[in-house]
Amino acid sequence: MCQVINFKAHGSTAVLNERYGSNWLYIGRANSHAGLPASPLANPYRPAQFGGAAGATLPAYRQWLWQRIQAGDPVVLAALRAINDETVLVCWCKPGPCHGDVVSAAADWLKSQ
Repeated sequence: MCQVINFKAHGSTAVLNERYGSNWLYIGRANSHAGLPASPLANPYRPAQFGGAAGATLPAYRQWLWQRIQAGDPVVLAALRAINDETVLVCWCKPGPCHGDVVSAAADWLKSQ
């Protein structure tokens, strides 16, 4: 499994590039302030839709991602296949419950198939 980190702990893409080179992958929604485009692996669900509790979206996200994999979504599959053990997944919610853990597990599973 790969590492999942919080963007805020690094503050910019320049710092991520300096620290991780080309081995980091942003997996969140678009963030124009940080200059980050939306990832095809971004969680389409917002915590407010599920009562606001940390991690409440994860069951829905897991199901959404599995449906994308089963449907053969070429964009999602390509994004998952680009992940390896050296990839650092970057999101906003770590160290709390994070869809990055679901993404990492899905990438590992896909490689085993």
